[in-house]
Amino acid sequence: MDILKNGDITTVLLNAVFATFISVLFLLLGNVIYKKSSLIRKLCIPAPVVGGLVFAIINLLLHSFAGVEVEFDETIYNFFALLFFTTLGYAINLGVVKKAGKMILIFFITTVILTIVQNFVAVGISKATGISPLVGLMAGSPSLVGGHSNAAAFGAIAEEWGHEGAVTFGMAASTYGLIAGVMLGNLVAEVLIKRHNLSTVAQDMGDLADESDEKGHMFSGNALTMAMMRLVLTTGVGLVLYVVWGALVPSVTITPLIWGLIVAVFVKIFDDKRGKKLPTVEMQALGKTFLAMFVAQAVASMKLWQLVGLALPLVLILVVNTIITFIFVIAITYRICGRNYDSACIADGQFGFGMGSVIVSVANLDEISKKYSTSKLAYFVVPIVGAMLSNISNALIVSTFMNFLR
Repeated sequence: MDILKNGDITTVLLNAVFATFISVLFLLLGNVIYKKSSLIRKLCIPAPVVGGLVFAIINLLLHSFAGVEVEFDETIYNFFALLFFTTLGYAINLGVVKKAGKMILIFFITTVILTIVQNFVAVGISKATGISPLVGLMAGSPSLVGGHSNAAAFGAIAEEWGHEGAVTFGMAASTYGLIAGVMLGNLVAEVLIKRHNLSTVAQDMGDLADESDEKGHMFSGNALTMAMMRLVLTTGVGLVLYVVWGALVPSVTITPLIWGLIVAVFVKIFDDKRGKKLPTVEMQALGKTFLAMFVAQAVASMKLWQLVGLALPLVLILVVNTIITFIFVIAITYRICGRNYDSACIADGQFGFGMGSVIVSVANLDEISKKYSTSKLAYFVVPIVGAMLSNISNALIVSTFMNFLR
């Protein structure tokens, strides 16, 4: 731990170990608050976000009234981020995707279009309001389609490029997105059902189900160790490719996050073709741990005082993107995906992860199912695109935007 004096502000620099300790401490606090607060559970705000936000508020108070601010060493944070993105690549399951391939493809294409639109809105408003487009971009798909994980990861890259406040901007937008996704999500289905006088009986999809690797799975220490080693090796290969790419094509930056993900996708597809069994469940369990750790630290390290000058652009971007996302899922996704009750549920799910996360999508679908009937197709298609395919496409799209804006 180091203490630096800069004018009226005293900065406390936490080393990597101490930063991780604080992150875990407030992650655990977030878990306690999450369990005790029905409102937070209803809004689907994850425990790492809750805990991190508590520390961010404490840091804001210290900065405002004591002239002290806490900064985190991001070494371990970046390591967790790299490993988490690699687990996304290993989540690819070709067998599952083939089951409803046409609908998945159609829905995925609409999600890609929505992702691009959100980013154009964010960049356009940023330029109109005079803030850095790279900072403003963080209130587009990095925070909305991507959630806190993408906002933290890409915001950190933007800050490395000299655009201060990108992480805080993205974190604030992500938190808003979760709340908006829950508050407005089911309005999508209600509007479509009433506007088009839809029958609320879902299609009979037979035995359509996600054959998850978790069914009957028994965790073992050896499998967990192998999963960790495979993730580290895959991430390492991605870092090597990142260095090689940077040397050969310096004008186009593809972040280490993307390289690890890409390598994992190809390895998973290759092993699936050979019929080789991977410790996929263990990888996903590790991925959830890495996600919780780095999101908790990313939120905790937010410098909320930086939002003062960015508040108006942030509000404008989020309001416009909320309206556009709402109109998009009603006018485009619903029509393209079938113009029936199932497509209304799919549109509802897309608004959920298009504003917050796939957790919000599932929560919204649960509420619609209780009121009307269960759309098996929506429960199958939305998580595949929202939790898996959109993470890959969003990362590539955001990376492309960042290269143009750099």
